[in-house]
Amino acid sequence: GEVLVLDWGLAKILGRNDLAAADGELDPVQTDRSRDNAHQTQVGKVAGTPAYMPPEQARGEVNQIDARSDVYAIGAMIYELLSGRPPYVGNSAMAVLQQVRSGPPPSLLGESNPMATFGFDMDFDPDPVSSSGPPLPPALVTICGRAMAREPADRYATAGEIASELQAWLDGDQRRDDALKVVDRAATRAPEAMALRQRAAVLREEATAFLKDVADWQPEEDKLVGWRKEDEAAALEKQAELVELVQVQLLQGSLTHAPDLPEAHAALAARYRSDHAAAEVAREDTARVEALFRQHVAALPEDHTDRINHLTYLRGDGALTLFTDPPGAEVRLHRYELHNRRLVPRFQRSLGRTPLRRVALPRGSYLCILKHPDRAEVRYPISIGRGEHWHGVPPDSRHPHTIPLPHRDELGPDDRYMPAGWFACGGDPNQDTSLSARRVWVDGRVFRRFPVTNRQYMDFLDALVASGRSEEALRHAPREKGGTVGELGSLIYGFDGERFFLRPDAEGDQWEPENPVFLVDWHAARAFAAWEAARTGHPWRLTGELAREKAARGVDGRFFPWGDGFDPSWTCMGKSHKGRILPRPVGTFAVDESPYGIRDMAGSIGDWCLDAFVQDGAPPSSARGAGPEAPANLSADEYDGPAYRTIRGACWFSAASWLRSANRDRLGPSDRYNFLGFRLARSYP
Repeated sequence: GEVLVLDWGLAKILGRNDLAAADGELDPVQTDRSRDNAHQTQVGKVAGTPAYMPPEQARGEVNQIDARSDVYAIGAMIYELLSGRPPYVGNSAMAVLQQVRSGPPPSLLGESNPMATFGFDMDFDPDPVSSSGPPLPPALVTICGRAMAREPADRYATAGEIASELQAWLDGDQRRDDALKVVDRAATRAPEAMALRQRAAVLREEATAFLKDVADWQPEEDKLVGWRKEDEAAALEKQAELVELVQVQLLQGSLTHAPDLPEAHAALAARYRSDHAAAEVAREDTARVEALFRQHVAALPEDHTDRINHLTYLRGDGALTLFTDPPGAEVRLHRYELHNRRLVPRFQRSLGRTPLRRVALPRGSYLCILKHPDRAEVRYPISIGRGEHWHGVPPDSRHPHTIPLPHRDELGPDDRYMPAGWFACGGDPNQDTSLSARRVWVDGRVFRRFPVTNRQYMDFLDALVASGRSEEALRHAPREKGGTVGELGSLIYGFDGERFFLRPDAEGDQWEPENPVFLVDWHAARAFAAWEAARTGHPWRLTGELAREKAARGVDGRFFPWGDGFDPSWTCMGKSHKGRILPRPVGTFAVDESPYGIRDMAGSIGDWCLDAFVQDGAPPSSARGAGPEAPANLSADEYDGPAYRTIRGACWFSAASWLRSANRDRLGPSDRYNFLGFRLARSYP
C-alpha cells in the first residue's frame, strides 16, 4: 500500500513530560502558515490553530495535552459542520485565543443546555448561534457538547469513543428513515379504510330505503335486493377493519426501528382516538382502547400539537349555559355516580344563581336542582359530552332557551315538571324496537307522577254515570277481550247501576284501588284525559312517545330510568314477585324513578301514547308545542284514523328486555290488554 500525508499538523509524544510554555523559555517555531490569519497555527508560547484549540492548550498547559485534546478538536469540527461557522471567530489569532481561554463558544441550542443531563457542563454562551436551517439533531449536539467540554475529564477519552457515538447516531438516523418510510406506507391505509366505510354506509342506507317498502310477511325474493346490499356493506366493513389492522401493524412495526418516532406515535394516537370516540358513541367499554390511546399520547414530545389536542380531548371538559325565568335561581349541581350498578346523584357544589354562562364542567351526567324562593323546585338533568357546551339552544333558534320556573300553585302534589331541552333518543343496541340514535328536542311537559290507578279511573266512570252517560261509562270500563270482533268482553269492575267497584276476578284475585288500571283501549284512555282536563282546567292528554321516552330516561341516553344496569328488585316485572305474579300498587318500587321524579316508567304497566305508530318514529315536530296532534274524541265505531297507535313501557309480568326505555310497540286503538294502561301529561307553559 501507500501512505498519503494530508497535514503534518502538530504532535506531542504521550508519556513524556514537556516544559510549560512560560514566557521566554521556548523559541517560537515559524512556518509560512503562521504568518497569516486567525485560523492559522499559533506558535510560540502556544502551538495550534486557536479556533479548534482546547482550553488547556490555549492556556499553554502543555502537560495537560493528551488524546482528549484531539477529541476537543474533533468536537470543534462537528460544531462548524452543525453551525456553519467555527466555534470562535475573531479579527486576529490572539483575539480568538483569548475567547477560547475566556469561555465556551455560542450555544448550538439557544439557552437550553442538553449537556447537564450527562453530568458535565459545556456552559454554553447564552447568545446562541442563529440558524435558518432545519433543527439540529439533538444527538449530534450532545456529542459535540461532550467532545468540547471545558474540562478534559468530561470529554470522551479517545477519538475511538467519539467515532463509536457518531456511528451509532448514523445507524439510528438510518433506522429513523426506514421507520418514516413505514409510516408513509401506513398513511395510505387510513383513506382506503375511510372510503370502504363510506361505501358501506351508502349501501346500508340504500338497503334500508329498499326494505322499508317491503312488508315483513313478503317472501324472501322480494327482499333479496336489500339483503345483498346489507351483505355487501358488511363485507366492506370487514375489509375496512382489516385495512385498519394493517395500518396499526405497520405503525407498530415502525416503532421497532425508532421507538421514539413522533410521526408513528401521532398516527397511532389518532387511530386509537377515533376508535375511542366510536366506542363511546356505541356505549362500549373504552378501557382498553383508552389505555392504548394514552400510551401513544404520552410518547409524543411535550410541545407536540397533537399531544396538547389529545390531552384536551381526554380531559373532556365542557361548559353549561343556563337561563331561567325568573332569573336568580340557585343551581345545585349533583353528579350521577355509579352505586350498586345504578346511577345515583351525588351533590357536588352550588354553581351560583342564574343566568349561568359557560360554566366549566368536567365531562359527565349531572342533575341540576333549580331553587328559587318564589317558585317550585325544578329538576334539570344535563349531559356534558367531550368538549360539549350544554347551551339549551332549540332547533329553531340561535339563542339559549330560558327555562320557565313554575309557580308552586301551578303544580299539583303528583305533578312532575320536565323542562324543555334536548335528549339522547333511541340508540339501544339491545332493544330491537328502539329508534336509531338521534338527538331530539322536547318542549316543556308536566307529567303525572304515576300511571292512572283503578281508584282514579272509577272516579271517572262514576262521573260519567252521574252525568247520565252510563252507556259511555260501560263502554270505557275495563273488560276482558270480547269473543268476536266488536263484541265487548266481561266487565272487570263490579257495577251496581250507579257506581263501579272492585271485586275479585275470575281467578279469585282482588284488584287494589292503587294498582294501575289496565284492560282499557286507546279511546277510553283519551276519554279519561279529556274528563281530567275539564275537571282540573289543565290541558291533560295522553303523552307523545318522544316526550314519554325523555321522561323515562332523562337526557344522557341511559337504558333504564336508573342507569344501564338491571336487577328485578328495582321495578315491577316478571321476576320481581316472591309468590304469584300480580300487579302491585303504583310507586311500590322506589328505584323505578326517572331523573325528573316520575315513577314506574320501566315496569308496572305500559302506556298508550297519543301518536299514530310510525316505524321510523314520531316526527320531531310531535315533541314541540302541545305534542302530537290530537284527533277528535270519537267512539271506536266512528274512528277512522291510523290502524295502530304507539305504546311505550312494560308491565308487571314483562321480561327485562321490554323494560328498556327505548322499547316501543304498536296496537290497534280498540285493543285491550292486561299489560297496557296509560298516564297523563300536559304542555308547560
